[in-house]
Order: sequence, then structure tokens, then C-alpha cells
Amino acid sequence: MNQKTWVLRNRFSEQSNDVSSEAEIYLKQNEEEKLSYGKQIALEETVRNLHEQVACLLCECNAKDKLMAEHAKTAQEATSARERAEALVAIQKQELENELQQKEAAIERLIHLNAALKNCRRELSSTKMKHDQKLMIKMAHARLESKYIEAKKKLANLTVENARLSKALHKKDETIKDVHDQISNTTTKFNALMSRLDPAERGNNLFKHKVKGRYADMANRQQLETERQKLRLLVRKRAPGHPKTNPKSRFKSVDTRMSFMIKQLSEVEQENKILKESVCKRDDEIHSLKAELAEMRCDEQNNGNNIMNLMTDHFENLNLTNFGLEHQLSASKVQLKEAIQEISFLEMELEDKSHRCKRLEATCLELQLQLTSISSKDMVTENLDQEEKLLENGMKITAELTDKKSTNNSSLHDLITADDGVDWEVLLNRPMIKELINVTETEQRYMVVPRALPIVPIKKRCKHIELLRRLLFRGNKKKLLGFTAQKV
Repeated sequence: MNQKTWVLRNRFSEQSNDVSSEAEIYLKQNEEEKLSYGKQIALEETVRNLHEQVACLLCECNAKDKLMAEHAKTAQEATSARERAEALVAIQKQELENELQQKEAAIERLIHLNAALKNCRRELSSTKMKHDQKLMIKMAHARLESKYIEAKKKLANLTVENARLSKALHKKDETIKDVHDQISNTTTKFNALMSRLDPAERGNNLFKHKVKGRYADMANRQQLETERQKLRLLVRKRAPGHPKTNPKSRFKSVDTRMSFMIKQLSEVEQENKILKESVCKRDDEIHSLKAELAEMRCDEQNNGNNIMNLMTDHFENLNLTNFGLEHQLSASKVQLKEAIQEISFLEMELEDKSHRCKRLEATCLELQLQLTSISSKDMVTENLDQEEKLLENGMKITAELTDKKSTNNSSLHDLITADDGVDWEVLLNRPMIKELINVTETEQRYMVVPRALPIVPIKKRCKHIELLRRLLFRGNKKKLLGFTAQKV
């Protein structure tokens, strides 16, 4: 400890000497350089700080010397305690040796006692095993007898249940056969109804085409009637001595042509009446077919529900009795599902047919509304400057009506283009107007029914109502008078 303190003091003295020497050198340099008064004050402050640091270091060195002395004392105490502990350990070792000798003697005694106990336990276990074996044999005999009695009872019950289930299976097989027969009958009825629906649809298509042609003829004839009336009015208005007109010749030609036109109109009216009667008959047939189809759907739904209920019961019984019949039942279930799918497919076809019939009825109603609107239009008067043009147009139209095969309904198109000055080929080639004219076009040409004209849906008709007016009434200037209004 003294050596350590001496070393620390030497180090501290050396450090203090170094610091003092550095301070003296620094002061000499400052004096030689002759610094200003302010710099000298700063140097003095630094020297003071260095002296304070040296004092702090001296205090720390003294504290460390004290700690070193305390550690030396604790080391001496530890060495003395170690010597005491070694003496105690030697004494305890002797005591342990004595105790070990005593334990060895006790262990030998325990070994002899354990051998005697093992022999006793073996004898006891052998006697217990024999007694337990006897008891187990008695219990096993009793259990086997009870199980044998229960098995006999179960066999009797199972034989009764097998007989009952076999009868139930036989009955359900018969019911399944009956259901299959009913399905076959319904399919035959459905095919018959479909065969009846096909000619009805063909007839409807024929009536549509007939009505299309008749409608065009009626439009041409109504135009001719309106022009004839206009010609009569013009002839009445003209003076008897007008140089441009020969009333006798023109009256004769106009009367002959108008009489011919009236005859043709009467024939067309008769044909329209016949067609209307046939359409009414077709409508009655369609309603009857719809009623039959509704009945068929109800029967098919009931049959399908009955089949599914029967199949579920059938599967439950088969799972209880025999697992070998599951494959056959699954196959029959698949067949029934296929039959149900076919029935649903046929129902979808019937729904499509009914939707088509409804569309046809809607078109018929809209046609009737259009015909009533056309018949209620009033005749519009024209200026005297267009009288000669009207006379010439009337003569041309009457000449074209005599040659129907050559014209093929082109007179209406030519007159519209001549009067309105519009490129009607471009307008008629548009998709909306094609829907108006050729809604129900097919590969074969059918006759046309007056109640089956193509009608634009309400949404499209509202957008293009001006174009339809021009097609139906030949522009905004020339509006036609209906045939019914003429008769009145």
C-alpha cells in the first residue's frame, strides 16, 4: 500500500511540475511578445483555471489513497476468514466420514429387509391374480350370455324390419315406375303442344306478311281517295268555260277510274274481314294453348316435387338396410335429374313461345291504335298554285295501279321522294327503319295478316316520331284522310 501511494504521489508531482513548467513557458512567451492588456487578463484567467484543475486532481488522488488503504484492510480480513473456514472444513470432513460408515451399515440392513418384503409381495400378488382371474371368468360368462340374448332379439327385429322395408321398397319402385310413366305422358303431351304451336307461329308470320302488304296497299289507296276528292273539289271550283280544262272528258275519265278504285277497295275490305276472322280464330287457339301449357307446368312441378320426396325417402331406407343398392339409386337419381332438366328446358321453350305470342298481341294492339289515328286525321287544303301538280300526280297514280306487278309498291316511295325532295333510300337503309319495315322477316315468304304489322317500340318511336310521320303521311304538308272518315 505504501508503494502504491508513493507511486501515485510521484505521478501527481510530475503532473504538477509539467503543468507549472508549461504555465511558466506560456507566461514567458506572452511577456516576450508583449501582448495587450486584455490578452494578459485572458491568460491570467486560464492560469487560474489550470490551478483549480490541479487542486481538483490532488483531492481525487487523496480520495483514491484512502480507498486503497480500505481495500488492504479488507484483504487482510479475508485471508484470516479463509484460514478459519479451512479449519472448519477439516472438522466437517471427519464428521461426514463417520456418518457415511453408519449409513453403509443401515443400507445393508435395508437390503435384507427389502428381500424379505419382495418375497411377501410375490406371494400376495400370486394369490390376488388367481382370485381376479376367477372373478373375470365369471363376469365374462355373464356378459356373453346377455349379449347372446340381445343379439337374438336384434336378429328378430331386423328380420321384421327387412320384411317391412322390402315391401316398402317394392311399393316405392312401383310408384317410381308410375312417375316415369307420367313423365313420359307429359313429354308426349308437351311434344304434341309444341307441334301445335309451330303451325300457329307459322300462321302468325304469314298473317304478318299479309298485313304488311295490305297496309301498303291501303296507304296507296287512301292516298288515291284523298287525291280523288281533291280533284273533285278542284273541278267544282273551276269555271265552266275555263280554257285549261275539258270538264266532260275529265269527268268521264275520273269517274271511271274512281269507280274502279271503289270496287278494288270493297274487295280489299272483304279480304280484311276474312283475315280478321282468321286472326281471331288464331288468337283463340293461342289462348287455349296457353291454358294447356299452364296446366302442364303445374302438373310437372307437382310431379317433380313428388319425385324428389319419394327419392329422399327411398335413399333413407336404402342407407338403413343395404349399402349395395346405393349405386343403383344414385343412377336412378341422376336419370331423374336429367329428366327434370329436360322438363325445365322444355318449360323455357314454352316461355319463349308465350313471350312471342305476347309480342304479337302487343303489335296487333298498336296497329289498331295506328289505324284509328290514321282514320281520324282531317284533310288539309292546299294552295291553288299546286292544283295542276295534283292532277298530274293523280293521273300517274291511277296508271300505276293498273300495273301492280311492274310497280311492286314502288309508287309510294317515288311519290314521297318527288314531293319531299329527300333521299329516302338512305333513310330506309337505316337500322331503325329496317326494324319498322322488316321486323318479322324470315327465309320463307308468308302471307300477311292485318293485325300483325311491325311496330316500333315506344322508346324508339318517341325518338323518331317525325320520320314515321313523314313515312305514313307523306310529309308535313300532305296529310291523308282515313277510309273510315271518307265513308262517314
